[in-house]
Amino acid sequence: MASQTTSPLRAGQVLEISFPRFKPQITVHSERELTVEIVAGDNIDFSDTVEYEAVAVRDGLVILSWRKHNRTRA
Repeated sequence: MASQTTSPLRAGQVLEISFPRFKPQITVHSERELTVEIVAGDNIDFSDTVEYEAVAVRDGLVILSWRKHNRTRA
């Protein structure tokens, strides 16, 4: 029997990340859905709402994974 896991992220949480060429903002909607939006730099105004998986690696560190609508992995 598969066990259900709870996401280490909470609905309403907003994550802002800075990379050298762009700045994405991730908004968590639920334990399964988030929106990623590019708010600065390359591809500004790109937005996609996707189902995601989150794994807590240790306290304060979470790995996020999702499949973009064009089927590539992020």
